[in-house]
Amino acid sequence: MDSELKCFWMAFAFACILGLANGQQLKGNQEDPCKTKSRVVADETYCDRYWECVNGQPELYDCPNGLVFAGKNRGVTEGCDYPWRSNYCDSKQQANTPLGTEHCDWLYGIFGHETSCTRYWTCWNGTATEQLCIGGLLYNERSHSCDWPENV
Repeated sequence: MDSELKCFWMAFAFACILGLANGQQLKGNQEDPCKTKSRVVADETYCDRYWECVNGQPELYDCPNGLVFAGKNRGVTEGCDYPWRSNYCDSKQQANTPLGTEHCDWLYGIFGHETSCTRYWTCWNGTATEQLCIGGLLYNERSHSCDWPENV
C-alpha cells in the first residue's frame, strides 16, 4: 500500500473513532428510546432533557430554556412544557441553567410582576409580554395563573 493511501486510511479510522467518542450514548439505567413504542423517553437524570430514536439510534435533546420534558406530543413545544405542569421533574434537576432577560427568569416561563399583584409576565424565547388579571383576581405564584385573592 502506498504511503498516501495508508495515510488516508489512518486518517479515516481516526475520524471514525473521534466521531464515536463525541456522540451521546446511553448511560446507566437510561431507557433506550429505540426499544419503546413511543420512540421518545425522559432522561434518567435531568428533567429538561429527553431521548428520541432517530434513524435507529438514540439522540439526546434539550428542552428550550425553562421548559422540561412532558412526553411525546405534549406541552407547549416539541414535547416540553412548564415545570409545574410536568410530572417528570419531581425528583430530578435541570441540566441547563437559567438564561434570563428583562422580566424573565428563564427564556420560557410565566413569572410574577415586580410591582403589581394583578399583573404577570409570559416569556417566550426571552420576550416578555405583560398580562393582566381581571375581575378582582390576583396572580398566584404557585399555580402561575390568576386566582381568587383568598388563594394567593
